Amino acid sequence: MKKFVSLILVFLFLSSCKSTSDFQTFYNDHKATASFSIGLSGTLGRMFIPKKEKELLGPLLKKASHYRLMVFQENDQKTTKHFSRFIKGHNYEQLVRISENKERIDVYFQEDKDAIIRELIVRIKTADEFVILACKTALTSEDIAILSASFKKSIQ
Repeated sequence: MKKFVSLILVFLFLSSCKSTSDFQTFYNDHKATASFSIGLSGTLGRMFIPKKEKELLGPLLKKASHYRLMVFQENDQKTTKHFSRFIKGHNYEQLVRISENKERIDVYFQEDKDAIIRELIVRIKTADEFVILACKTALTSEDIAILSASFKKSIQ
């Protein structure tokens, strides 16, 4: 009986642990239709970021553990619809939306129960491309405040 109870407890524990991010499922489902897709570890991804941007994005880069990048053709309406349904269906919240002419940037995030941002997704739509950049993070509200202050300094 102890073995049976132990087995059930182990199963419940493992099933409650999330081994992949929500975006990982979207990435796996759509990487074959992307013009370009790549996944990089946080360390490797930081190597490609210029020094000036590293200073600007300090807390985000320090706490980002994995990046996924996908590039689609703009006329790929099917993927655009799937992405919109994915965002709504996985309880992402919109952090920022910037629109100018026919170009648009949306930033979405997903928090855990401790109010720590676990995933950030940036969607960029231009006249000829649809780009998605996702990163796994562990950002707190203090990190967001530091990022916000850093952006304000860079705009001035």
